[in-house]
Amino acid sequence: MSSHCRRLTWAFLGWGAVALVGSVSGCVEAVPQDVVKAVENIDRDLMELRAAELSPTDYTQFAQEWTALRARAQADEDLIRWPWESNDLEVALRRLQEEGARTVAHLKKERESLRRSAEGIIVRIED
Repeated sequence: MSSHCRRLTWAFLGWGAVALVGSVSGCVEAVPQDVVKAVENIDRDLMELRAAELSPTDYTQFAQEWTALRARAQADEDLIRWPWESNDLEVALRRLQEEGARTVAHLKKERESLRRSAEGIIVRIED
Protein backbone atom coordinates (compact mmCIF):
# COMPACT_ATOMS: atom_id res chain seq x y z
CA MET A 1 0.00 0.00 0.00
CA SER A 2 1.41 3.35 -0.95
CA SER A 3 2.01 6.19 1.46
CA HIS A 4 -0.66 8.23 -0.28
CA CYS A 5 -3.29 5.47 0.20
CA ARG A 6 -2.42 5.14 3.89
CA ARG A 7 -2.85 8.89 4.39
CA LEU A 8 -6.20 8.82 2.62
CA THR A 9 -7.30 5.86 4.73
CA TRP A 10 -6.31 7.62 7.97
CA ALA A 11 -7.94 10.86 6.81
CA PHE A 12 -11.13 8.96 5.99
CA LEU A 13 -11.10 7.16 9.36
CA GLY A 14 -10.38 10.41 11.18
CA TRP A 15 -13.25 12.25 9.55
CA GLY A 16 -15.49 9.25 10.12
CA ALA A 17 -14.66 9.32 13.82
CA VAL A 18 -15.39 13.06 13.97
CA ALA A 19 -18.73 12.51 12.24
CA LEU A 20 -19.61 9.67 14.61
CA VAL A 21 -18.79 11.72 17.70
CA GLY A 22 -20.79 14.63 16.31
CA SER A 23 -23.81 12.47 15.64
CA VAL A 24 -23.71 10.73 19.03
CA SER A 25 -23.46 14.05 20.84
CA GLY A 26 -26.72 14.99 19.10
CA CYS A 27 -28.59 12.32 21.06
CA VAL A 28 -30.73 13.32 24.00
CA GLU A 29 -32.22 11.49 26.95
CA ALA A 30 -35.53 9.80 26.24
CA VAL A 31 -36.73 10.93 29.67
CA PRO A 32 -35.90 14.55 30.50
CA GLN A 33 -35.05 14.51 34.19
CA ASP A 34 -36.02 18.15 34.72
CA VAL A 35 -39.62 17.35 33.82
CA VAL A 36 -39.65 14.24 36.03
CA LYS A 37 -38.34 16.32 38.98
CA ALA A 38 -40.95 19.02 38.31
CA VAL A 39 -43.79 16.49 38.35
CA GLU A 40 -42.38 14.91 41.53
CA ASN A 41 -42.42 18.36 43.16
CA ILE A 42 -46.01 18.93 42.04
CA ASP A 43 -46.98 15.55 43.48
CA ARG A 44 -45.38 16.53 46.77
CA ASP A 45 -47.19 19.90 46.71
CA LEU A 46 -50.52 18.17 46.10
CA MET A 47 -49.95 15.88 49.07
CA GLU A 48 -49.04 18.83 51.30
CA LEU A 49 -52.17 20.65 50.15
CA ARG A 50 -54.23 17.55 51.00
CA ALA A 51 -55.49 17.36 47.45
CA ALA A 52 -56.92 13.88 48.02
CA GLU A 53 -59.39 15.43 50.49
CA LEU A 54 -60.05 18.80 48.85
CA SER A 55 -60.15 17.73 45.21
CA PRO A 56 -60.31 13.92 45.12
CA THR A 57 -61.22 13.61 41.44
CA ASP A 58 -58.37 15.82 40.23
CA TYR A 59 -55.87 14.22 42.58
CA THR A 60 -56.91 10.66 41.68
CA GLN A 61 -56.56 11.43 37.98
CA PHE A 62 -53.15 13.06 38.54
CA ALA A 63 -51.91 10.22 40.76
CA GLN A 64 -53.00 7.49 38.34
CA GLU A 65 -51.42 9.22 35.38
CA TRP A 66 -48.22 9.98 37.33
CA THR A 67 -47.92 6.35 38.45
CA ALA A 68 -48.19 5.11 34.86
CA LEU A 69 -45.82 7.75 33.46
CA ARG A 70 -43.28 7.22 36.25
CA ALA A 71 -43.18 3.49 35.44
CA ARG A 72 -42.60 4.31 31.76
CA ALA A 73 -39.92 6.87 32.66
CA GLN A 74 -38.08 4.36 34.84
CA ALA A 75 -38.25 1.74 32.09
CA ASP A 76 -36.91 4.21 29.49
CA GLU A 77 -34.35 5.86 31.77
CA ASP A 78 -31.28 4.55 29.94
CA LEU A 79 -32.60 5.11 26.43
CA ILE A 80 -31.40 7.88 24.18
CA ARG A 81 -33.12 9.31 21.15
CA TRP A 82 -32.42 11.72 18.34
CA PRO A 83 -33.59 15.29 18.94
CA TRP A 84 -35.83 15.21 15.87
CA GLU A 85 -37.70 12.09 16.98
CA SER A 86 -41.06 12.63 18.63
CA ASN A 87 -41.16 11.70 22.29
CA ASP A 88 -44.65 10.80 23.48
CA LEU A 89 -43.43 10.24 27.02
CA GLU A 90 -41.96 13.74 27.27
CA VAL A 91 -45.15 15.25 25.83
CA ALA A 92 -47.28 13.33 28.35
CA LEU A 93 -45.02 14.34 31.26
CA ARG A 94 -45.13 18.01 30.25
CA ARG A 95 -48.93 17.88 29.93
CA LEU A 96 -49.18 16.28 33.38
CA GLN A 97 -46.85 18.96 34.74
CA GLU A 98 -49.14 21.69 33.37
CA GLU A 99 -52.30 20.02 34.68
CA GLY A 100 -50.72 19.42 38.08
CA ALA A 101 -49.52 23.02 38.32
CA ARG A 102 -53.05 24.25 37.56
CA THR A 103 -54.45 21.97 40.25
CA VAL A 104 -51.87 23.22 42.78
CA ALA A 105 -52.75 26.84 41.96
CA HIS A 106 -56.48 26.10 42.26
CA LEU A 107 -56.01 24.36 45.62
CA LYS A 108 -53.89 27.21 46.98
CA LYS A 109 -56.63 29.69 46.03
CA GLU A 110 -59.28 27.46 47.56
CA ARG A 111 -57.27 27.03 50.75
CA GLU A 112 -56.77 30.80 51.00
CA SER A 113 -60.49 31.33 50.49
CA LEU A 114 -61.29 28.83 53.26
CA ARG A 115 -58.79 30.55 55.56
CA ARG A 116 -60.38 33.97 54.93
CA SER A 117 -63.83 32.54 55.49
CA ALA A 118 -62.75 30.96 58.78
CA GLU A 119 -61.15 34.24 59.89
CA GLY A 120 -64.38 36.05 59.07
CA ILE A 121 -66.37 33.61 61.17
CA ILE A 122 -63.95 33.99 64.08
CA VAL A 123 -64.17 37.79 63.90
CA ARG A 124 -67.99 37.64 63.95
CA ILE A 125 -67.98 35.26 66.91
CA GLU A 126 -65.55 37.46 68.85
CA ASP A 127 -67.68 40.57 68.25
